[in-house]
Amino acid sequence: MGVGPDHDLCLGDTAQLDALVTGGDGNGYNYIWTPVSGLSEGFIKDPKAFPIVSTLYTVKVTDNCETPAAYDSVWVNIHPDPTMGFYAETPTEGCEPFDITLVNTSNPVQFAEWTIGDDTKAHGFTVDITDLKDGVYDVHLHVITPYGCENQIIKKDFITVYPLPIAKFVMSPEKTTIFNTIVQFEDESIGSVNSWSWNFSGLGSSTDENPMYQFPADTGDYPVTLTVTSTDGCIDSTTNILRIGGEYNVYVPNSFTPNGDNQNDVFAPRAVGIDNEKYKLLIYDRWGGLVFESTNLNQPWDGRVQGTNKMAQNGVYVWRIVAQDNTDNPVGHLYHGTVTLIR
Repeated sequence: MGVGPDHDLCLGDTAQLDALVTGGDGNGYNYIWTPVSGLSEGFIKDPKAFPIVSTLYTVKVTDNCETPAAYDSVWVNIHPDPTMGFYAETPTEGCEPFDITLVNTSNPVQFAEWTIGDDTKAHGFTVDITDLKDGVYDVHLHVITPYGCENQIIKKDFITVYPLPIAKFVMSPEKTTIFNTIVQFEDESIGSVNSWSWNFSGLGSSTDENPMYQFPADTGDYPVTLTVTSTDGCIDSTTNILRIGGEYNVYVPNSFTPNGDNQNDVFAPRAVGIDNEKYKLLIYDRWGGLVFESTNLNQPWDGRVQGTNKMAQNGVYVWRIVAQDNTDNPVGHLYHGTVTLIR
């Protein structure tokens, strides 16, 4: 006779025992299983076994004659459920997107499955959970031992992720020129912001909520960065570009006195925002003869006839200026008029 191989069970599981008997008088067999604790019945061929500790079950089989009794035994081994535990190797609260490392301490374990919140799954003894959005998360750990025994643990509200503020601001004016470089900034950030840090292109800074700042009177693009911090310590930044454009203006005097007294000795336009590479000044006498020509704003007419040391005569001269401004939308300009040379 035989009862088959031993059984390995988890606590609470059931094993099906079975005595396989041959021989005897053929008129039936009698079965006695010992011990009877943890058995569904003790006097049948195939009882169910569900002991709470590992148990060696022995069956005695007799027939209805004087045939000697036959014996066999089988172990039903009970393996414990794993002891459960885990911890976080990194902080359990912080700002989104939040990362955390979870470490399983359950034992014994062959397989571990994690559930964070409602739908974030991970597998492994140590897992890295990344990019969690704001919210409060339960952590559920389910493990299986090498013998297939299962257990689980849930830690409620184990992870807390705080929302990021959204940095945002406007400036007035949004675009300006070198004639008006005082700019007002207004915070429009979203979230529970309680501190502000402004960087005005590395030229200055402020911790006011709505600061005002004066930029230099130089054309260019000036990045302005606002960094905000929430009451939970979460940080966000944004950068806007302030454009300071050029201005254009030309004033042309109507007389000059090249007498060497260092007062009004030369003639040239006074200009703001002219492209010096696209500038030309032409001076003509009353007969239309070219007296002076310059392509540089820093080269005015000193009253001499160009190419000589001879001073031009007193009188009225016709001037002509060709120029292009260097504003954000440059345009060509043509001017003409008269100037009186007085000595």
